[in-house]
Amino acid sequence: MLYDGFGKWLMFGGDGVIAENLRHEQQKIIKYNQLVSNLTILHNVQNMTRALKEIASEGVEITTRYTG
Repeated sequence: MLYDGFGKWLMFGGDGVIAENLRHEQQKIIKYNQLVSNLTILHNVQNMTRALKEIASEGVEITTRYTG
């Protein structure tokens, strides 16, 4: 799943390994990583939307070439 790979890429420290043995600590780390992933995705979508609107306002037709 793309989202899982993105979360692993954003995880910092310990090569993505959770060193804590306490379940509630592991859950906090996982939730924090999911929050960071969601915020990063939201930020990227906002920037891409803004850039595409700017391109469209210049008269360029937006096609799948730009949106992949």
